[in-house]
Amino acid sequence: MEEVTGPRVDRELELHLVGDWGWANIHKVCGWLGAGLIERSKPGSRYAIWSAPFVAAETVRMIGGGRYDLAFSTPAQMVRNAIDGVGLYEGQPFPNLLSLGTFPQKDSLILAIDASVGVKTFEDIRKKKPALHIATQPNDGTSNIGFVVDRLLAEAKIPREVILEWGGSFIEYGPPDQCAQAVRDGRANALFYEAVMTPYWRFLARDKKLDFIPFEPEVLKGLRNKFGWTTNILPAGSLDGLTVDLEAIDWSDWISFVRPDFPEDAAYVLAWVACNTQEIIERQYRHLPVNISPLTYPILPEKVAQTAIPLHPGAARYYREKGLIR
Repeated sequence: MEEVTGPRVDRELELHLVGDWGWANIHKVCGWLGAGLIERSKPGSRYAIWSAPFVAAETVRMIGGGRYDLAFSTPAQMVRNAIDGVGLYEGQPFPNLLSLGTFPQKDSLILAIDASVGVKTFEDIRKKKPALHIATQPNDGTSNIGFVVDRLLAEAKIPREVILEWGGSFIEYGPPDQCAQAVRDGRANALFYEAVMTPYWRFLARDKKLDFIPFEPEVLKGLRNKFGWTTNILPAGSLDGLTVDLEAIDWSDWISFVRPDFPEDAAYVLAWVACNTQEIIERQYRHLPVNISPLTYPILPEKVAQTAIPLHPGAARYYREKGLIR
């Protein structure tokens, strides 16, 4: 058995971490970090991982409400909304959230429509008024995806109520596999989702001809002005049928967050674990080419230390000592 190295917490800890549905990536990250912390803490320490339907506003509220200790959200930029009190957090800001680090993932939120519908742009949709049956997450006050989809459609002047007036519908699930399956089964004719590197998107695009709908520049600019949401480029060829680069809502990175009362010594050790034991988590993904891996490897300490919200003092102390931040 390898000797446990690195800094330690000289007392017992009991921490409650918030993962995802229980089978996806955030649970793996919680297990990696939690195990790394507990084995560097006093015997008798323990941690639990709680499941949550959405790694989104619910997890932010679970931490901000004081019942749990550490959670993650994706995309990283959405947690900035929680601090600023905009978007899903209007009227309920969480200005004191702090991060322990960011874990890399390249992802985009995109819209694809079954080619049989015969629309290729938002202008086509506005003119032809097709019955769109959109598979996505619900806009229930919790889901980042559902909220962004509704805001984007409204900004494009085809809000939810108009889709319904045209005879369309929203087929709403949580996980990406269920949304993609709805399109495969014919219950939906459009997929508005992220997780573009997963087999669900890749195999659907392989097996069904899809039109990838570009977001209009003025729509993206409007969302950036209202909510601060940035974009990225999904390169041509990333999915079958995607023949040009597509500007999309940036859905990248898993960001950790805690309250200011999170123990400083534990935050320091977790930062060390994140920057010195990456092999443990990376080897769970290296069987996949990096361009289709849910976790972008290698995990670089310089990336971990860059966060969309302020760092917790304990984590910041470690990153500063290692010259990763000033």
